[in-house]
Parts: sequence; structure tokens; C-alpha cells
Amino acid sequence: MARRIPFEDTLTLEDILSKDLELLFVGYNPSPYAVEKGHYYARKSNRFWEDLREVGLVPRVLRGLNEDLELLEFGIGLVDVIKRPTPNIDDLSKEDFKQGLKRIDGILREYHPKIVCFNGLGLLRMYEKSGNPPEGTRVCGLPSSSPRVIGMKEQRLEALREIKKRIDLLRSN
Repeated sequence: MARRIPFEDTLTLEDILSKDLELLFVGYNPSPYAVEKGHYYARKSNRFWEDLREVGLVPRVLRGLNEDLELLEFGIGLVDVIKRPTPNIDDLSKEDFKQGLKRIDGILREYHPKIVCFNGLGLLRMYEKSGNPPEGTRVCGLPSSSPRVIGMKEQRLEALREIKKRIDLLRSN
């Protein structure tokens, strides 16, 4: 399971990171449920893990204990823009996002992922306005895997298929 670490007056999920990842997913922030379970995208109604398997980024759905940490074996990492857990993103302020996006820039400079993908097109738009990715890092996004986002499964899968193609191309060079 992703380690739960202290953050301000609560717990949050530790980033799943290593140097030179092929792909880094960036989410909004962890839900209290995900922190309680110690697992990113813990709700079964969130399609994140199923979608990764469906397009071939991982060989199986990684919902079991400690399985989210296995992402690193596939060259994939996970972080959140904002580490403070909330039930929904409406509980987050513009300042939270401003500081969080600066944090993401720092992570990108330190870890040098080849592709960074924002899990949520709103996040991607925010980052495009204020972010400063390092040269050589491709930035993209996909419709959120949250169950609150209805009717976007095919668009999300298509975006993930494009990412998979790009990773396959990177691996072949």
C-alpha cells in the first residue's frame, strides 16, 4: 500500500516516485477514503486501475494491498497536486492549486519523467497556464477517472492508448 505520511494535521498518501519514469500521473488530491485504505484511487467506482490494465500499461488491475507501489516496476509513478485529502475538489482553494502546481514543477525538475499525464482535464488546463515543465517532458491529460465524471470513458481510454503508443515508441528507441 502507498505509505500514509503525516501532512499538516492529518495523514496523506506518499508520492510514488523514482527517477526517470516513463510516465507520471498527476491527480488532484487524495480522498479521505484512499488515505484510509492507503491506496491511490481506492474506490472501486474509480476506473483508474481498470483503464490502465485495459490499454496495456499494466498487466493486471492493481487494487490489492501494496499493489499501487508495483507501478514503479512498469515505469509509472503517481503524485497529487495537493496532498491534503478532501471529499471533493470543491474543498480546495485557488491558493492550494497555485502552491500545488509549483510543487509539481519541482517534482518534474527533480525526477525527469518522460511523460506527465494529468488525471483531469481541468488540472491540465491549470498547469498549462502556470506550469513550467523541463525540456524533454511531454505534458498531456485525460478526462478524470473519478466516478463523478460521467460519459468520458472512451475519451479517457483513447488518451491512455496514445500514451501507451508513445511509451512503446520510447522503449523501442
